[in-house]
This record gives sequence, structure tokens and C-alpha cells, in this order.
Amino acid sequence: MVKGISKRVIIVKPPVNSMFEQAIFILKENSFSGASVNSSDIIAEARAVVDDYVRTHCGKRRKRSKRSTYIAALSSVITLVLCGLFYIFFL
Repeated sequence: MVKGISKRVIIVKPPVNSMFEQAIFILKENSFSGASVNSSDIIAEARAVVDDYVRTHCGKRRKRSKRSTYIAALSSVITLVLCGLFYIFFL
């Protein structure tokens, strides 16, 4: 047996060229009780939620410094040279 639950949901369909099929916002049960909430308030809250998500989860990635790139390349070269020397002398 399945029990029914009633929720208020806003489904946003993005433009045609978007990567997403839809965005779904589920409203709290008490979001409309006792206060006059209009559509612009809901849109502003949805934008704030998305902006906060992007800010916390999609931050700028740190670039590697030139020094760390140089060290990684140098260690790769040293490893290749040592493997070559091992192959020449021991095989």
C-alpha cells in the first residue's frame, strides 16, 4: 500500500539549449502560512538557493603553480631515466 503525500512543487523547465531537463523546487509546508508571499518572493528565494549552491560547490579551482608543474615533470624524467638504466644494465 502506498500512502499519498501532498507537497507543493515548482518545476522549472530551462531553455531548449540547456543541459538540464528540469529543476524541481519543493516548498516547505509552512512557507505560505500567515505571510503574503508572491511569485517574485519565490523567484528571489530560488535564485538565492541556486547562487548559494554554485558558490559553495562550484568554486574556482586552484591552478597549479609553475614550481609544482616543474617538479612533477622533473620527477617523471628522473623516473624514466632510472627505468632506462635499469633496463640497460640488469636485463
